[in-house]
Amino acid sequence: MNRHFTPLWEETAKLSADLYTVTTEKKHFGQITVTRSVHKKKDTSFVTVSATHPLTDRIELKKRLTVEVKKVLENYFLRYNVTEQSKVLVVCLGNKNLTCDSLGYRVSEKLLVTSHLFKQEGLRQRFGNLCCLPCGVGGCTGIESFSVVQGTVREIKPDLVIAVDTLSCSTLSRLGGCVQLSDNGIQPGGGVGNPKKALCQTTLKIPVIAVGVPFVIYVSRILAEYGASVPLKKEDPATDLIVSPREIDFLCDDYATILADAVNQAVHRSYFG
Repeated sequence: MNRHFTPLWEETAKLSADLYTVTTEKKHFGQITVTRSVHKKKDTSFVTVSATHPLTDRIELKKRLTVEVKKVLENYFLRYNVTEQSKVLVVCLGNKNLTCDSLGYRVSEKLLVTSHLFKQEGLRQRFGNLCCLPCGVGGCTGIESFSVVQGTVREIKPDLVIAVDTLSCSTLSRLGGCVQLSDNGIQPGGGVGNPKKALCQTTLKIPVIAVGVPFVIYVSRILAEYGASVPLKKEDPATDLIVSPREIDFLCDDYATILADAVNQAVHRSYFG
């Protein structure tokens, strides 16, 4: 069974001035770029936080990227009235046995979960209410991710869902180089011919913030970017061929730490200060 990756939402939306208001801001002496794209009619947004340099061996750059991702999450929390007493469910999608698709699983291992202890008075004063759901792909579990998430949401009744997953991109410059967040939800397989039911506010009845990092790119996209003279046909085996960076193991672990730290700091505001 093929694993289809969700494309970068910003690329999928084909942003245009007619539909989106786009602003770009350089931060930390140009090391971080934050691009906000707000839909004029649907009142949803995409935020892309990009690093201008590779993360390898750049500890300060990782910290700055974490700060900016945390700020975006805090803005979404403010918009949807999420407080430290609100229950936040982090849904970690993907296949832990596939390195480029293990982002969600690695994030789940680094989260500071507190929901099981939240009834304790001392804990509520210092920590937020955070729980986590590692959710494997349907090809491994036999159950679609939406069904697992929907059942969990009905049972524990969170106030907000954060869905973390690996994304695909259309340009090599994006590969392993940015974090994208959106309150428009996430549709696994959307745009690549294998759409699944979306995890979004419409289907789950609560706000959903999607967070992802592009770790894979389809070979057909690379050929198109560099102007291949002979386009691939749909039946060509290379159509579904994907590649990831050779340092994917390090990248995936770095971004998992960045995302987990950002979520922990945004949810447990009193503890982290």
